Amino acid sequence: MIRREILNALEAMFGGRAFQIEELCGGGSARKFYRAASSAVSFVASISEDLEEFEFYCEFGRFFEKSKVPVPHFYEEFHEFGAAIMEDAGDMSLYKAALQNDRGHNLNLYKKVLDELAHFQTIDASNCKKLFERIFDESSFLWESSYFASFFLKEYAGVKAIPSAVSAEFELLASLLADLPKFPMHRDFQSQNIFIRNGRVIFIDFQGARMGNPFYDAASLIQDPYVCLDFELTEDLISYFYALRSADLSIDERDAKRYFLLTSVSRLMQALGAYSNLSRNKGKPLFSRYIAPALMRLNFVLSQVEDLPALRNFMLNVADSVL
Repeated sequence: MIRREILNALEAMFGGRAFQIEELCGGGSARKFYRAASSAVSFVASISEDLEEFEFYCEFGRFFEKSKVPVPHFYEEFHEFGAAIMEDAGDMSLYKAALQNDRGHNLNLYKKVLDELAHFQTIDASNCKKLFERIFDESSFLWESSYFASFFLKEYAGVKAIPSAVSAEFELLASLLADLPKFPMHRDFQSQNIFIRNGRVIFIDFQGARMGNPFYDAASLIQDPYVCLDFELTEDLISYFYALRSADLSIDERDAKRYFLLTSVSRLMQALGAYSNLSRNKGKPLFSRYIAPALMRLNFVLSQVEDLPALRNFMLNVADSVL
């Protein structure tokens, strides 16, 4: 049920016109979303039980909009119970659009999204202190491999023990990726958190934003197991992103490709941990359908990097046992 305070605000926003309320699917989010719509206009109400997360959400929303990052406008905030009334981003997620489009349309659409991501990474982050409160550092990457090991390898795949050589490569990976310069980072930049409405790209679920690895969001988008873009399109988009960001990254394209793939390994491990946890422990069994494509994607990426031979061989054996 929506609180009376939110209903009062919506009634004022609709100016006495009749409107209907429907609950929207929140994907993997613990928040609840409701659309309030009349024949002429609609708004979305977001409700979170995590009040600390909500404060990040609101501050980022205001700052990103001011910085011309494409996020929904916040009309009203209720900080005492973690709710906001926002612009409606519509129903056409990048996920839906990508599954409907042919390769040419997807290339242009993903380039448009990467253009907006490149802008996001170049905003003046010094004007938003909360972006620096949760730096995505070496410990963050180690958390991702630990999450992967706990929920995917041990709980889902039934692995009894992680080989020491694999654990050492988790540490190596975290060290390599944390050593890169830090830029604004969405943290969950995948196709279900990007919407297209009237030709405009809109980012949602940005409450986890922080400063971090410059390839993480691009890897989340391009290697997204929800969509599984083909190899040729993936290569085109990696090159396109490098061209957008090369002046700020100060590394050549070969090294950029290496770091992109290494970042993709960490992101795909995190995704596998999340799909396993959500489907087995959080009452969201539909996420299990993405485990196989994520695992195949991870093994394909591992086949392209030279830095992680123990993990590559280990994951081939894991795939044989679960696919």
